[in-house]
Amino acid sequence: MPSRKGATFAIIILFIINILNFYDRNVAGALVEPMRKEFHLSDTQVGLLGTAFTVLYAIIGVPLGRIAAARSGDKGGSANVGVWVRSDEQWRWLANTLTIELLKQLLPETADLPVTRHLLPNLRAVNFVIEEILGQGVAYQARFDPQAKGLGEWLRSRHVDIPAVLL
Repeated sequence: MPSRKGATFAIIILFIINILNFYDRNVAGALVEPMRKEFHLSDTQVGLLGTAFTVLYAIIGVPLGRIAAARSGDKGGSANVGVWVRSDEQWRWLANTLTIELLKQLLPETADLPVTRHLLPNLRAVNFVIEEILGQGVAYQARFDPQAKGLGEWLRSRHVDIPAVLL
């Protein structure tokens, strides 16, 4: 069993990686130049602003996997993604929040694909069937995740606005 100190260290490292990942992919590219021009900011001010946005996002944005588990896999050329939570309060939030539209935002590769959503209240779960994501199936393509086994974990890693009371 890992020690408490080792677990804390792992959490800190993952937190730092998450901050750097978000900063690298989103904040700098989208906001720096328009804000620099609008507010006549120096390089130092832009750097501080980027750090502030990163810290704020790390505090507010939470991966779906913080409260939800998931399992996924292939069904011919389609994929199943099941997501479930532990409490009734989390279930009410999940059922109302994790819609087909949000799934397509969180998993951009599904944006143009037919998706069906099934609510399973007794299991506190939502199941999605994503048609055609695997083309003709596992043996016919070179997708990174040909059996869609990682799709559930990819969904769990995506950041959503989860009410603090559910964390």
